[in-house]
This record gives sequence, structure tokens and C-alpha cells, in this order.
Amino acid sequence: MKNRRSLTGFTLIEMLVVICIILILMALMGVLIKGVIDRSRYKDTTALVKSLKTGCECYMAEEKVYPPQTYGAYSGSQTLHFLLGRQATVKASQGAGGTVTKRDPYLNFQSKWLSGNPGSGYPNPPVQLIDAWTNVVEYYNPKPSATGTAPSYYIVSKGKDGAPGTGDEVTSDIGDD
Repeated sequence: MKNRRSLTGFTLIEMLVVICIILILMALMGVLIKGVIDRSRYKDTTALVKSLKTGCECYMAEEKVYPPQTYGAYSGSQTLHFLLGRQATVKASQGAGGTVTKRDPYLNFQSKWLSGNPGSGYPNPPVQLIDAWTNVVEYYNPKPSATGTAPSYYIVSKGKDGAPGTGDEVTSDIGDD
């Protein structure tokens, strides 16, 4: 009778199969996580553009005009950052001298929307507004394709690829098309 010694453990083939299964699962998880991150960035950028639109509408309600594309040395999203994010002094004509009050900003900007530190005296100096992919958000007033005299503006984030016209942009606009 032969004395068989029983061996316990895994063969090399079994270990390679397990490693391959683990690698396949990790690759699938990587693809899923990347998709979740892309959707999250798109939602963040959509929230930014909607917030800017709301700020422009509040500015319109009080000033009777949409924020200009340029304001002094500022242009595009810097103008929005300056005009919508600053606390303003408002003089009401009540009585002889009038009353001076402070108006709250139209929009409180999250730090992730800004392309740098705005420095002291927020929001002076204004900085560029950026989307979740760190592309500069563009603001046009009037809207580039506007043909009439109606008020118009256009806010656009170029999206994930940073190129216009590829279908992944996030836009908000008011105006005649």
C-alpha cells in the first residue's frame, strides 16, 4: 500500500483564474466609477449654469437690463463674478438725504466655481468662473445668434472635451432664436 500524502492548497492554474476574475471585476468597476464621476461633473456644471441664469434674472429684475458682457476691464464670466457676486450700496430716495443700505449679492459663488483665489474684498478682483472640468464658462450679451432687439444673453460651458459644438455642452440662454 502506498502512503499517499494529501496536499492542501491551490494549484497555479486556480490562482491565475482567481487573479483574472479579480482583474476583470476591477476593470468593470473602473468603468462604472468613471461614468459616475462624469455624470457628477455634468450635474455640477448644470447647477452652476442654472445658478448663473438665476443671478442674471435677479439682476434683470432690479437693474432692468441683463449684465453686460464687459464691465470696465472685466469681460465674460469675470463680469458675472463681479456684478452678481458683489455687495452693493443702494441709495433709496426717502426724505431729504435718502437712505443708504447694503444689497446682498445676487449670487454666492462656491469656491469650486472660481479659477483662483479672488483675494481680499471678495469678489474684487473678479476671477474667471470655471465648470467641473476646469473650462472657463463663457458669457455673451447679447447672444451671438440674436437677431432682434429683445434682451438676450448666452451662458455656455464647453463640457468635458472643452470644444464647442460636440454635444456635451451645458448652456442656458435667453433671447430670440
